[in-house]
Amino acid sequence: MPTEVPICYNMNIAGFANRINRFMQELIHSQSANTNDYNAHDVTRTQEYLSALSSFIDWVVGQPVLDLPKTTPQEIEIGEMTELQQVQNEMITDMVYYFQTLRDEALMAQSVRQSTGFMQQDEQRFRSVITAMTQYIENYVAAHNPMDMPESSPTEEMPTKKKK
Repeated sequence: MPTEVPICYNMNIAGFANRINRFMQELIHSQSANTNDYNAHDVTRTQEYLSALSSFIDWVVGQPVLDLPKTTPQEIEIGEMTELQQVQNEMITDMVYYFQTLRDEALMAQSVRQSTGFMQQDEQRFRSVITAMTQYIENYVAAHNPMDMPESSPTEEMPTKKKK
């Protein structure tokens, strides 16, 4: 997994990766991150993030690959890479692992070297990770949430926002 921002030449991969980074930030700082309850609001948000990524893939593969001989290849800046942070909620950590894997697969995919679009194999890879994430929510989170772990929780102090 990249520890520094990899070089990207594909504007669609850059947009995909930047969206994933933002979704990772949202989960890491969600209300559910510091409890053993993946609350309904955060589950709904996560499902919306996955739906948005699926729609983005649909949009990308529905567009023609652009012929950009004057501007390609050109490095495209990716936003700051969201680092994985351990949070109290293992379900949130699992989802962040999935998002990180999806982002890193995208940034190391063959599609990175073309100006736009996703190669078919990359598209299938991205969709399979999103499907696994959706099934995780539907089959695991829905069945085992919230977890009652009174002996091991909380493991860390609660991060708070400072009053000004």
